Order: sequence, then C-alpha cells, then structure tokens
Amino acid sequence: MKTILSGIIISLLITVSAHSQGFWEWTDPAPLSDSLTDNINPFLYYNGTSFYMVWEKPVNSQTTTIWFRNITDQDPDIELLNTQNVHYKNPKILGFMYSSTFYLFYETNEIGNDDIYYIYYDETGTFSEPVAFANTSLNENHFFPDHDTYYGRENLGMVWLENNSVYYCYLSGKEFSNPILIDSANCENPKITAHGGIIVWEKQTSFNRSISYSSKSGNVWSEPLIAYDEYKSQNLKCDKIDRSLFTWTIHSDSVWKIAVAQCFGGPFNIEIHEISSADPFSPAVTFYFYPYSMGFKWPIEHFLAFPYSQNDTIEIFMNPEVWGNPIIFENFSNSQTNNKNPDFFYSPHENPDCDGIYLVWETYRNDHWQLYYSTAIQQCWGNISEDNFEDNNIQFHPNPFTHEITLEFTLDTRSKVTIEVYNNRGVLITTIAEQSFDQGTHQLRWDGAGLAVGVYIIKMTVGDMVYTAKVIKLP
Repeated sequence: MKTILSGIIISLLITVSAHSQGFWEWTDPAPLSDSLTDNINPFLYYNGTSFYMVWEKPVNSQTTTIWFRNITDQDPDIELLNTQNVHYKNPKILGFMYSSTFYLFYETNEIGNDDIYYIYYDETGTFSEPVAFANTSLNENHFFPDHDTYYGRENLGMVWLENNSVYYCYLSGKEFSNPILIDSANCENPKITAHGGIIVWEKQTSFNRSISYSSKSGNVWSEPLIAYDEYKSQNLKCDKIDRSLFTWTIHSDSVWKIAVAQCFGGPFNIEIHEISSADPFSPAVTFYFYPYSMGFKWPIEHFLAFPYSQNDTIEIFMNPEVWGNPIIFENFSNSQTNNKNPDFFYSPHENPDCDGIYLVWETYRNDHWQLYYSTAIQQCWGNISEDNFEDNNIQFHPNPFTHEITLEFTLDTRSKVTIEVYNNRGVLITTIAEQSFDQGTHQLRWDGAGLAVGVYIIKMTVGDMVYTAKVIKLP
C-alpha cells in the first residue's frame, strides 16, 4: 500500500509498491549507516570532488559522539569526538567548492554551557584539535553555515543564536570576522540562505511566532523585517542545495500546513500547501533547476519531504515528481516503521557530468535509529556548453510540450547547422538536422510524442558556436 497526498485532500490509494521512476528515477531507499547503534542528525557535504558525511551517535542520555565518513573514498567511519558525559551535537561543514579543506562545526556542553567549536580538516586529510568559535559565558547554539555551491565565492557566512539573539560572521580566507548582531531577543532557529545574502529566523512575539529576515546590501545588513506573520510558524528549514527556498509549518484554521517561500531579498513569494495535520510538520525543501529557456516562475517547482503518520507509523512523504497541480505526495519511505528528520543534500552522481540530489532521513530499525537515503539526478549536461538560445535569435515553442515542438532560428550568413536532442543523462536521443542553411529565418519541427516524460536538452551547433537549452516533455 502506498499513500498519496494531494495538495487539496488526503486520500489512500492502492498502487504498485515501487517508487515512481518517471523522469527523476529516485532509487529505492537504502541504508546509509548501521542499525546496531543509534545514528541521527546527518549532514552531507560535497565540495565538487569529494563527498563527506558527519552525524551524531547518542551513546546514552549523557553522552553523544560525532562521526565522520569519506563517502567518495569509501573509507571506514571515524569517531571524531567522544567524551563520557559530554554531548557533541549538530555537526555541520563549512567549506569552499573545489577545496580539499573545510571546517567542521559542532555544539558541545563540555565546559557547562552550550558552546560552538570547530575542527579544521586540512590538505592531508587530518583533523585539527578543537577550537572555540563562540566561547562566551552565554549559551551559543542553533548555528547554521552557508555553503559554497558555486565556485569562486570570496567568503562564506554563518549564523547562530547567543541567548536567543541572532548573530552573523563570515569567513574570508582562514579568518572569521567579528560577530554582527542581526536581531536581539526572542529569536529561534536562524538560517542563512540565498547564497549568503539573507538571514531568516523564527521570532516569538507577544501574540504569535513569525518568520523574520534581514537582507544584505554590500556589507550592511538591514533592520529585521517580517517575512510572514499571519499564523504561528515553526520548524524553519532552508534549501541546502540552491539556497533560494525555505519552508516551515504554520498553524492555520486549527490544523498545521506547510509553507514554502522563495527569497531573493524580499518581498517573499510564499506558497501554502493545503496538506494538513493535527500535529506540526517538520518539512524539508529543495529547488528544482528550472530550464533556463523558460525563465523562473512562481510557484517554483520543488521537492518537499516531511514525516506523516500512517497506520500508526510515521513515514516520509514526498513528491517524487515536481509536476502536477496539485502536487502529489507519496509514501516514499514505505517502511512500516517510524521515520523522521528528512533533508535534501547536493551530491555527486555516478555520471560525473550529472548533478545529484540526496534525500536522507532517520528510520527506526532493529531498536535503533538508522540513516536511510534515496538519490536522483537533478540534471546532466555532458560536455554541452550553456549559451542561451534566446540570446542568439533562436526560439522554440511550446515549452513544456506534449507532442511537437517548433524550433525557429535566424542566420546572418549561410552556415552549417547541427541540431541534436539529449536526455537528462547526456545521451544522444536524435538528430533533428545536420545540413547547411541559407541566410535568413528557418523553422524546423520535431515530433517528440513517443518520448518518456522528462527533461531533454536541445543542442544546436552553428559553425563553431554551440547553444543549448532544456525542454520539458509532459504526458
């Protein structure tokens, strides 16, 4: 039995047991850790060449350890931090793309109050001794690092709470800036998003819990602003891949629903999913890379995962496909046991020319919490360049298409033109044209009616110039 949730109603449908393979081809859930001990709170980090995971192992109520794995090299798991009667929690990595070094941050109560520390991973693959990052007499916790998912950024930022006030600093080279106060008092759960340009957090007021934010102009952060305050908000999460989306759960009309927001400096575009529950959701969201030729639109297509109770167990529900109105959410974990804490992470793929996406969650197996995952391809480019069709007198329509698509182009001089279609793995599907065309405007039609639903890449070579764009095949 697979449960499917629509954006309007919740219903039970009997379907095949396999996950939707469609165009995303999510793999079947598989273990990412052992089930002999408790494994929780994973954080995955891909720097463009290597793929790492850090996570917690609770030993007992007084002791929590932190572990590390090099997934790329398939090295044995390494226990990094373990002291009896000390909690080491919330491990997260801060690092630059295509750099072999990074900072592993964590929280600990080693000296009594909550403090943030880090250890440095150097070029030799060795971790440094712990260094105090925010070591005051106050509690510092709930930190969240920025990520360099785009090569060439000069600095990375991080936010954290210090006695319920939001602070920010940035890393330039190997130096951290002085802390900057973003908002004081009654703050919770800060996130930094939109590639270091926006900080978002939960704000408790006398009447409600709202979503607040501050945006950066140059090196100056704005005064705290309200992004959303219509209903009680909590469980804020940030898209860890593209960093332009965040999600939380809201209490509306006596039920809990899920909000997803796009943030590029505000005002925010906010979508409320009509899925409802008597208990708060703990959702996770990630952006779907929309075809460049179509531009960005709202609502942004996105994957949304969340725990949801079914038949006395809590499963992970998700929309394996981004298309559809309303979006259809399926029982993705389908495990008949309790599951929690889903999150999306950017990852490599077995095809080095493809972008990967991991959905990771915790599942209760063998009387322990075990880490499980599923992975899918976001997009594949092969060695195709990314010049945009529309900037070069080349247009195609309709997009998305169901059967036939028309390609129109204008040539300044007589030229040899090759037009090819690739699937989202970079495999050549067909060649539309391979011939010389005279100066002027030309139209070609391609019948893709027999193709599977999904993303396809049209590659057009005109002389020495190569142009590409994505098109979407709908049912």
